[in-house]
Amino acid sequence: MRFMCKCIGKLKREKPVVCIDFDGVLNNYKFYDPDNLFDMRPGADDFIMKLSVIYRVVILTARDIGKVKEWLQENEITVDEVTNVKPPAVCYVDDRAVRFDGDFNRALYDVRHFYTFWELNYDE
Repeated sequence: MRFMCKCIGKLKREKPVVCIDFDGVLNNYKFYDPDNLFDMRPGADDFIMKLSVIYRVVILTARDIGKVKEWLQENEITVDEVTNVKPPAVCYVDDRAVRFDGDFNRALYDVRHFYTFWELNYDE
């Protein structure tokens, strides 16, 4: 099966990459604690499983890669790679992202008014 990689516009034999941030996306992250990787966010395992049918799933983390791999294994989540280096990808799933649409003024506004979804719902 061949896939079109939108990022370079050429036919590729391997699956296109989707990069997923670990903290705040896969887990119930509320604050940084190097010894606590927190519980899995409900639905994270199913999300990864569905993505992996079409995409190469890469987890991006600032944490110790070995600890994240262990957490993934304990939660029965299979991914293609865990890294602390941002890979080229068709998209990035991150709770702390501001989507850049070419307008620096809008991006500046979005950065100044940014909250993660879990900061807005912290009491839940």
